[in-house]
Amino acid sequence: MKTVFRIFWLCFLSQILGKIHVERSGIFPVNPKSFGIQFYITLANDAKKTLTITPKKPRCCWQVDKNDLDCKSMELIGGNEIQLPSLKRENISYVFPNKYPMDRIGNCDFTFMAGEKQLRHRVRFNTTEPKKKSWLDVIGFGGDSFRKCRGVDRDPRKNCEPVDCVEKYNGWRNFFKNSTGKCEVIHECYTKGKEGELPEIAFDKDYNDCKSLVSPTLTKKQKKQIYDNMERSKLAKLKFTLEDIKEINPVPLNCHHGRRVGSVCVCNEGWKTKTNNVPKKDLRYIYDWCNVKIEKSKRAYQRALMQAGLGVMGFTLLIGWLLIIWSCFIAGTGSEGRVSQTFKTLWITVERFWRRNSHGYIHTSYEPTNDNELCLAKGQIVQDIVRVDDKEGWYEGTCNGVRGLFHQDYVIIKTSESKKIPNSAQD
Repeated sequence: MKTVFRIFWLCFLSQILGKIHVERSGIFPVNPKSFGIQFYITLANDAKKTLTITPKKPRCCWQVDKNDLDCKSMELIGGNEIQLPSLKRENISYVFPNKYPMDRIGNCDFTFMAGEKQLRHRVRFNTTEPKKKSWLDVIGFGGDSFRKCRGVDRDPRKNCEPVDCVEKYNGWRNFFKNSTGKCEVIHECYTKGKEGELPEIAFDKDYNDCKSLVSPTLTKKQKKQIYDNMERSKLAKLKFTLEDIKEINPVPLNCHHGRRVGSVCVCNEGWKTKTNNVPKKDLRYIYDWCNVKIEKSKRAYQRALMQAGLGVMGFTLLIGWLLIIWSCFIAGTGSEGRVSQTFKTLWITVERFWRRNSHGYIHTSYEPTNDNELCLAKGQIVQDIVRVDDKEGWYEGTCNGVRGLFHQDYVIIKTSESKKIPNSAQD
């Protein structure tokens, strides 16, 4: 009865296991100085004849992070075809060469062919070191135990320095991201352009991202740079000949002391345009341009300087008396703050008085972006300049009979005494 049962059991095993089976398998010990992981599988031949064992390419997967399973980077070398005699055993070895064999948990699936029979076998591996705690760890000061790093691809054995991503992942993840401490797959950037055309997308190696080379709109700085380059070009003097033919300007222009630029005239230094008789001071109805000479005589400067000096002196004396009266007759908490505020208000008044006869020369042309801004053309004069208190760097003035706002970057501002206007009141 036992013999019959044994024969039946062997027949059953032969149907289940086939002609070959695995007696043992695993990996050799690994330490931080190892240069890879070695797998071994011992096969036994159950058949009554010599078999040719042909291994197929194994597939390995390992857990990089909690939700990150890598099944591409671990490629094993080895698994040569062997001749396995009947009832004999033979080892088949594989090697995973890598500078970072530690801290890997996963499995490898192996497949062996013996004629038409196929044997599949899985080998699990775990190369993490046991984390030994010292007495310093117990009391919370840390010690020489296993170091924790922010990110799975920072080497805890080398002061948490980033690993060589190309080496660790065999070229599958080549970009190290500092914020996550992980190696990432390099993005592939594709462009829709035809062959021979310039690409519209480029790879940014600093951020592992694809960025467009075509900006959707020009920035204000880019527009200014383009406009300035046009003004400095050789064609700037002739660009009035390229004026849009659709522009309606029925009034001819007579640039007395200036040059024509489009539908306006840019005056030479020392000349301005009289706009008293122009309807609504509209530039389209100005015929005579640059027909008023700006007074620059020495006597005029002396007269203006004397008037300004007397005015400033008298105004300063008035402010001094007001401050003395204020400090003598006003007492109590908060009086210093009120004095400071009053002084600041008076300083603003002084500054406006100082600027009442100021003017400026336009050194860079500017196209307005708002209705309340002036259209500035290089070489023109801005009169009656007043600073705008609530907008830093902005002034209000009159140019070609039009009153509006402008920025100090485009105009050299001077007082009637040829001095620059103070930048700001000191608190």
